[in-house]
Amino acid sequence: MSNIKEKLLEIFESEYVGKPKIRMGYAGEFYEYGEHNINELIPILSGIEERYLNEIFKYAKKISEYDKEASFHYLKTSVEILKDLGFEHLKYWSEKILEEISKNGKIPKEYFQYTRGLREKLKKGVSLDDVKKILVYYLKGLSGYDISIKEGDFFTDIKNIYLPKYIDKFPNEDLNFLYYKIKATILYGFIKYGSFIFNPDKVWDVIKYLEKKYGRKFDKNLSPIESFIKLFPNENLAKKLFLLIEGYRVIKKLCKYKGFERDFNKIRSLLEFRCYPRNDLEIFLYKIYKYLYEDSQEKDVERLLKNVKSKDATVYDSIIAIKNVYEYIENNIKSAYATFETPDYLGNIYPEKISEGLKSVKKELGEHLKKIIENLEIKKPREINTQLDLENELNKLVDPLLYLEGFGDTEIRVKTKLEGEELEEFIKALRKKLEEMENIDPNLLIRVLDEEGRKV
Repeated sequence: MSNIKEKLLEIFESEYVGKPKIRMGYAGEFYEYGEHNINELIPILSGIEERYLNEIFKYAKKISEYDKEASFHYLKTSVEILKDLGFEHLKYWSEKILEEISKNGKIPKEYFQYTRGLREKLKKGVSLDDVKKILVYYLKGLSGYDISIKEGDFFTDIKNIYLPKYIDKFPNEDLNFLYYKIKATILYGFIKYGSFIFNPDKVWDVIKYLEKKYGRKFDKNLSPIESFIKLFPNENLAKKLFLLIEGYRVIKKLCKYKGFERDFNKIRSLLEFRCYPRNDLEIFLYKIYKYLYEDSQEKDVERLLKNVKSKDATVYDSIIAIKNVYEYIENNIKSAYATFETPDYLGNIYPEKISEGLKSVKKELGEHLKKIIENLEIKKPREINTQLDLENELNKLVDPLLYLEGFGDTEIRVKTKLEGEELEEFIKALRKKLEEMENIDPNLLIRVLDEEGRKV
């Protein structure tokens, strides 16, 4: 508080702001000190983070050079804007005040009363309806297929991407559109890099360990992510850990697209993720965030998360890390409840909606496969005389799907239509291959199979 008082004295050069008024008394004329005392500002400013406080003082100093009383009101209103709209809006408003001083030599009174009118002037939002078509084209450029975008609470069910109806995080339409773009890309990344639909067999030892420890069962009828989250007694904490840890891995993968890396770093720097931990658990979760997203040296989390930072990290590294971090919290941190909110750009996770989406995708995939297989005619460059020859040719056809690329480069030309036992063997092998697939984008798989089914 003493530091705030010192800064205020630097700006105003006195404890009192405003012109003294002459009053008449029984003893004659006397001066009454100014209308405002800077001590009024101390409790208002004391709850603000130092990095924002320094910026506020910088603007207040410039305004005070023109009008000290205006600067006093600026300091009061700046805190309201910062808390309600965030630093970018505060910065925009502050620059507007300096611009008014420069142009007109005066500042309109409405600039210092945080009314509904001023709030609406500062908000420069963008609606989903205005940008939806552009985002669909953008995601198609990344993925090669149309992705359905719907209005919702910023999440994906692996079939659709849901984005808010309106974004007004920034006092600038271009930045708000950019934020839509970042949100959409990260959700697409969760689908592309297999965050929700993974092969449980690859971490079956972890699953069996959690089943035994907590007396819960991994339900294979649900999506892998929902079944995994339900293994933990504190499902809310498990979801927060998943978003923080797997979200980091997905963002790092997406950074291979240079445009995304540039845009993400810009948005992240502007958002200035704020966290005010109130207990040991929230402090620890914030350390995880700083270690992953800010490269902070956090020794007590480094050993738990080191593998996730590897450039070759997979969703399985994230799953193992989540299990280890959860156990560490359970054994070392007393606080069981956390209101810690993950960064907004990571979105939300609704495992039950992912299970619903997966069922829908499987049904759709089954219908497409049935149609493809019924009309399948494969041509070959040489005679297929043995079952081994047939399997080799089949592998050439199906394997590239595991990598989601190169499918069209592997065409098999066959003289005659497969019939009878050969066709049955082909269908069996094809289905087996599809079951083994992982880290695959279901929508893209459907499109590829559909197109290639007609072609071959």
